Amino acid sequence: MLRSNGISLNKMIEFINAVSKIPHKPLPLDPKIVAQALKYYMEYGGPRKLHYFDSYHVATAKHYNLPLLTSDKYIISHSKELGIQAIDLRSIK
Repeated sequence: MLRSNGISLNKMIEFINAVSKIPHKPLPLDPKIVAQALKYYMEYGGPRKLHYFDSYHVATAKHYNLPLLTSDKYIISHSKELGIQAIDLRSIK
């Protein structure tokens, strides 16, 4: 997302380094999540729709029953169809 918005690689590295300082626990990706992600992409993917990599985020959120924090307008507007709760990053102040 950052690269598609013209963010430089140096700024991306700064961002990743800042995010890595936030305490978190990575969620494992298993074959069920991968299969669900591919199903999502087959059904909802395409230009101006669900992006390939985002399908993994959606499938992971669904698998772990967690809300997905995103600014992706497609995911937000189709969250019920996707079976997830999407929180619009732009609404957080």
